Amino acid sequence: MHPVLVEMLQKPVGWLMIVGTIILFGTPLAVGFFLRKKIRDEEARNKHE
Repeated sequence: MHPVLVEMLQKPVGWLMIVGTIILFGTPLAVGFFLRKKIRDEEARNKHE
């Protein structure tokens, strides 16, 4: 296996880096999808009024 992969997968610091990267990119995506859903729901509710 490539030395960089060995370092990332076999050391705790590598796992922290992987999890940190997922959180770093996942949080804005999750917030964006949540806001889009809320805005769509709000617009649908305003149409029915």
